[in-house]
Amino acid sequence: MVDLPKSFPFRSKPSEDFLAACQLLSEHLPEIRSTRRALDSCDLGLPRLAGTVPVTPWCLQCHVLSVVSQEWFQVSSHKASRPEVVAAYLGTLGDVRPPLLEAVVNLPDRNGNTALHYSVSHSNFPVAKLLLDTGQTWSQCPSRRQTGAQGLSRIHG
Repeated sequence: MVDLPKSFPFRSKPSEDFLAACQLLSEHLPEIRSTRRALDSCDLGLPRLAGTVPVTPWCLQCHVLSVVSQEWFQVSSHKASRPEVVAAYLGTLGDVRPPLLEAVVNLPDRNGNTALHYSVSHSNFPVAKLLLDTGQTWSQCPSRRQTGAQGLSRIHG
């Protein structure tokens, strides 16, 4: 068993914030896809004082993507990620709207890695299988290191 810090949060089901963000993401998926802006082009890490920066639709999209991305990668992309938890998330995403499942399963982090990249890199093959079994993964999608998930699977056996 892997020793993790006590602060490592294990979720067994999606949080209310995640579900609300998924609903918003689902409703605005075509708009978000059409912007073609990467999540890492947003300055979400910078503190903002109330009233000093107008809230734009792009800013709201970044916030929604950030909420979904943080929780998704937290549950799906660690060596200790549990398949039953990932399965619960996948089921919830598919219930909200099937295109949302595709978008989240293939959501890249700032390095261009998806949950599939991480599950293969960490040899967490039960999670990788779940992701592949959705039929929604873009397994040829390369990370910034130009390594697609299929290429990683060959490297990691």
